[in-house]
Amino acid sequence: MSVHLFGAFSSLSIANFVLKQAASDFGNEFSEGVRLTIANSFYVDDCLRAEDRKDALLVNLVEVKELCKKGGFTLTKFSSPCVEVMSSIPREWYSRSTSELIDGSVSHKTTALGVEWDLATDEMGVRAELVSVPRTKRDL
Repeated sequence: MSVHLFGAFSSLSIANFVLKQAASDFGNEFSEGVRLTIANSFYVDDCLRAEDRKDALLVNLVEVKELCKKGGFTLTKFSSPCVEVMSSIPREWYSRSTSELIDGSVSHKTTALGVEWDLATDEMGVRAELVSVPRTKRDL
């Protein structure tokens, strides 16, 4: 098998294992920061990474994308509230919400690990919708 379809119960474990294996196989070709990003900043297929310096973030972003590509992954949907960072990468790497922010659209919300992230204000929040459900033993 050369392809794994996501949706199976084991998909989360397999994605984690294969990312770590790619870092093990190709990590010596990249900096320590890239190996640490793969090891510590991914949860399934989401990567959250922060840097104090914009140039360091850009280098890390490009190198992580390259390392993942060597392992058979194509990272997509990049988001950042920093317009300078986003304007330094190809537009086809952008998430839809990042494109909206750069273009000056009204909506700039995306999600990271299931949490809502407003790119315009760089604030995270949780959206809760209360649903009225009959109280039965089955529903509980």
